[in-house]
Amino acid sequence: MILLIAIFIVYFRIFSAGFVLLDDDFQVYANPFLNPPTLQSVARFWQHAYEQLYVPLAYTILAAIASFAGVPQHFDSSLGHAVSLNPAAFHVASVALHFANTWLCFRLIRLLTGRARTALLCSLVFALHPLQMESVAWASELRGLASGVFGLLAPNAFVLYRRAADRARSRTLLLRPRRRRSRTP
Repeated sequence: MILLIAIFIVYFRIFSAGFVLLDDDFQVYANPFLNPPTLQSVARFWQHAYEQLYVPLAYTILAAIASFAGVPQHFDSSLGHAVSLNPAAFHVASVALHFANTWLCFRLIRLLTGRARTALLCSLVFALHPLQMESVAWASELRGLASGVFGLLAPNAFVLYRRAADRARSRTLLLRPRRRRSRTP
């Protein structure tokens, strides 16, 4: 709960922010395959690179958000471009993915150390570090947050797998009957 509250307080202002001119234009709000997204446009992301960038999972996530973020087309003077997507939906998704990454960080540290306070401190540093701001606030950087989820799921899964394997191995050793040594010289 502390992590959720801290992230909400720090990133609350992002919910009312707009798109960023750098990359958000051709990646999100001026992307013809996201305005509006269709099954064919999502399939195209998996078949071909868009603007020399092949990140189909990120574009699929952006398309899912865009399907809920549609607004009547209007001219945004800060961007100098017509926009038909609401940036708030992208920012909410970014903050949610950042929270997922922070929780996975907490869980991994807790699994490795067994200490909740250490895990909380490490995950708070991860969550609130200024370098995280770019990925969370920049709609087209959602791909970094999505890859972070997979990057943190992998070591969590590995640690859980190793623990289960170790428990199974120790159980087998405990259940195995011991051989009696013969007393003959």
